[in-house]
Amino acid sequence: GRAGRVRPGVCFSLFTSDRANKMRKHPVPEIMRVPLEEVCLHIRKLQLGLCKEFLGRMVQPPHAHAIEAAVSALTNIGAITEDESLTPLGHHLAGLPVDCRIGKLLLVGTILGCLSSILTVAACLSYKTPFASSYEERDAADRCKAALCFQNSNTIASGQFSDHLAMVAAYNGWLEIKRSKGSSAARAYARAQHLSQATLYMITDLRKQLALMLRDIGFVSINKGGGGNI
Repeated sequence: GRAGRVRPGVCFSLFTSDRANKMRKHPVPEIMRVPLEEVCLHIRKLQLGLCKEFLGRMVQPPHAHAIEAAVSALTNIGAITEDESLTPLGHHLAGLPVDCRIGKLLLVGTILGCLSSILTVAACLSYKTPFASSYEERDAADRCKAALCFQNSNTIASGQFSDHLAMVAAYNGWLEIKRSKGSSAARAYARAQHLSQATLYMITDLRKQLALMLRDIGFVSINKGGGGNI
């Protein structure tokens, strides 16, 4: 991987010449490829001026409509005012390295006292649903999801018919089995409910990371390794 970087060498490109001919000579700058909400939040927090004016001074500025969309999104969720002044919510969101909508979800969930469920929802939205998504299992997974929402299912999703709460119910069921009966029983539960074991573990890690982010900005008080127990 260092050929031509530190000394002369040979670089082998593992793609076809046809694909190489269709590639750009230089990659598109990241500022022109990613959502700008987080960038705009930090511009306002650092008092660097209006977002459009500051970003317009870049060597390769992002498109004007992308900046306008970011400012509009931040205004709609209450992070900034019409004149782009940062609100108290915006100050807290600027301290969370996540999508601003996920950040607001976490903050409001903390305030309303339902952080555990919100951590799971936020982790699923940031990554993906724990339910199997392969073509072969999709229908069975949908039936399991619907069963968790039945009126007498005795889960958090009971009678709610909410995809988000169904994900919380599925994760809670898996975690409870894992804690009480061990990993083998948890794997069996995941197979029966058509859940992805790898995704469930990833959600667990994401929950811990999100909880520690909230701790770092002073919204919750937890031990370093306690994110998974919230």
